[in-house]
Amino acid sequence: MFAKEGYSTIFIVLFFFTAAAGNFAYSTPTMFGQIAFGLTACVSLFMLYFFRDPERNPPKGADLLLSPADGKVVLIRDTRKDEYLRQDVKQVSIFLSPLNVRVNRVPVKGTIEYVKYYGGKYLMAWDDHASEENKRTHFGVYHPGGTKHFLKQITASWRGA
Repeated sequence: MFAKEGYSTIFIVLFFFTAAAGNFAYSTPTMFGQIAFGLTACVSLFMLYFFRDPERNPPKGADLLLSPADGKVVLIRDTRKDEYLRQDVKQVSIFLSPLNVRVNRVPVKGTIEYVKYYGGKYLMAWDDHASEENKRTHFGVYHPGGTKHFLKQITASWRGA
């Protein structure tokens, strides 16, 4: 399965792959044609890999807090969150590389009570100020058990600002 947001990109890349394959098949094979065909095939396969959206089967349980995304936990720390929660919290930051599944999921059952979008930059994810300056959306989720959870989805760049 693929993320629906990637359908147009996948279609465009596969269209160019098909055009390159057709051109290569009907023209005189040259080194340039073979290289172009190989590169287009690699890009097409990477696009399919990049936009994959595998089915997830989380364990059953009303009080579970699951990871919202594939990736690597890069930070766990105590901090203060005045937005939505107004209390001290445990922050867990997850970095998604281009090879991770790019789909994010809500990690806890509950009602979304708070949503706020912040426009901003496209700093590299490892920049110290990326989490405050990049485009991002904040979510507040109220769990039926009475706890509140605060989530940030932050946009980063591969190319820098």
